[in-house]
Amino acid sequence: MLNSFYGYLGFAQGHFADFDAAARVTQIGRDLLKKMIDWLGKRGAKVIEVDTDGIYFVPPAQIEIDELQKGLAKELPEGIEIDFDEQFEAMFSYKAKNYALLTKDGDVIIKGGALKSRGLEKFQRVFLEEMIKLIMEGKSEAITDLRNRFEKQIRNREWKIDMLMKTDTLQDSLDKYRAKIAGSARNRAAAYELALASGRNYKPGDQISYYVKATPKKVAAYEAAKLASEFDPQNRDENVDYYVAKLDELVKKFAGLTHAGSAPKQESLAF
Repeated sequence: MLNSFYGYLGFAQGHFADFDAAARVTQIGRDLLKKMIDWLGKRGAKVIEVDTDGIYFVPPAQIEIDELQKGLAKELPEGIEIDFDEQFEAMFSYKAKNYALLTKDGDVIIKGGALKSRGLEKFQRVFLEEMIKLIMEGKSEAITDLRNRFEKQIRNREWKIDMLMKTDTLQDSLDKYRAKIAGSARNRAAAYELALASGRNYKPGDQISYYVKATPKKVAAYEAAKLASEFDPQNRDENVDYYVAKLDELVKKFAGLTHAGSAPKQESLAF
């Protein structure tokens, strides 16, 4: 209840709104985090990521985790308790609040929209997870083989269309979309163009799933978009070159991080 009550302190419409109190809570939290980070650093720990869930760090080799936890607990004010959360084999820190963790069982936990964006097709999300896992396992040299395997599966049309399709949620009404296009306030988008062409009364909040089909000549993606419900597995028409290019864009985006950003034996302390 106390955790949820803090949110009301900074909510203007709440009965208990108190912005000064909310600011004090935030400041105390920052001060405690800084104190923990400084304490860990002085004992040889390497802090990797700090968020509202806790601190992720590489522990010093010469100190046991239990000993580290007890020592840190003594430095904190009464009532502030810390728990050792979990030990991970490795961590991939992409940017603030965007990271991946490799569990002892070999599972990958991904946090942050930059690494699991809904704007990516499913095949991109699967590739990204497998690529990050290779990086955390110290097998960056295998990324080329992974990329080639995915290209082969795309060109051989081995996947169901759900691996390639994208699902977008309409944010504007179709009339508002038309007005924005007419006023050059936004670019054309596949989901809206398909909604307009369907003749159906789509509303904000509705979702449209589509893929990009092959065309005789190169056109914009929104011009080649086709409803996923109209995909015929017996007469496949997905644009393989388009999807291979999207695969390569993803590889290029993370090319500079394939030999960095990961560290073995990450620990997590949360309070």
